[in-house]
Amino acid sequence: MTDVWVVGAGGLLGSALVRRARSTARLFSSARIPWGSPEAVDVLRAEADRFHRQRADGHPWVVVWAAGAAVIASTPDQLEQEQQVLLEFAEALARRGEPHGCLLFASSASVYGTSRAVASDELSPVAPLSGYARAKLAQEDALRAILAGRVPLATARLATLYGPGQDVTKGQGLISSMCHEALTRRTVSIFVPMDTTRDYLYTDDAATRCLHVAHTCLARAEDVTRVVASGRPTTIGEIARTVQAVAHRRSPLLQVVATGSAHARHVALRTTDRSLAALPTTPLPNGVAAVYRDLVGRYQRASTAGPMSPRTLRSDSRR
Repeated sequence: MTDVWVVGAGGLLGSALVRRARSTARLFSSARIPWGSPEAVDVLRAEADRFHRQRADGHPWVVVWAAGAAVIASTPDQLEQEQQVLLEFAEALARRGEPHGCLLFASSASVYGTSRAVASDELSPVAPLSGYARAKLAQEDALRAILAGRVPLATARLATLYGPGQDVTKGQGLISSMCHEALTRRTVSIFVPMDTTRDYLYTDDAATRCLHVAHTCLARAEDVTRVVASGRPTTIGEIARTVQAVAHRRSPLLQVVATGSAHARHVALRTTDRSLAALPTTPLPNGVAAVYRDLVGRYQRASTAGPMSPRTLRSDSRR
């Protein structure tokens, strides 16, 4: 059995990883990490020591870095702060040099940047357009350098994730935002053309794929990089129609076309790993329905508990 520690277990991806790993791995429950505090690195180091003390000798281990609150609109200071915590944590893992394990890093497929005639895969050149994408690529490079020869690195370049539990108060996550606005009958602001395409991947599918990437890394005992995506490009217009069908109500859409270059017009992704590509994918209507049911449930619980507050619609904080 593999020992698994998900750093960021309370987030959208992290919580899905915990759900998926629970039946096949021995999960490590860490202390709460004081994100944004100078003590965060010290707590992470202490928890890394405790993780390695508690794991079974000789058993394989995986530490998953699914933490981070950065988005494409994050400032350089925010990106730098998150990167500093990640790299100091990686240095602590590298110093230990424990055998039979790997670090799984949740990166972003935004590192491929520009639109292409064919889908981007692991062999495609990177061309990040935003500060966020450039930061992810820099983190990948820095992690490889820090861990080289000590801990194998499994890099998962993730498509656009969606699923239940997303914090809609942040205004991020198009599908969650559309479901929320359909539920509350508010206007949805779209900052790119309606024919813009993205690869949307349900979080439980992403978690299954990430764990597959980690086990590939463990089996090979060497660095691996994989595109983690559904392989199906979807337009924003299709998302809007699916949300309307699930919610049985129309939401007015306010289209505001972005003039900046941080958003690629069309994104299509695929993996060259056949075993990864063969994993099942949740159909978009099913995934959207799960997001909508989750939001309805949160509103119902809030209505019985008292006055609505923004906190009701937030996902659990990261750990």
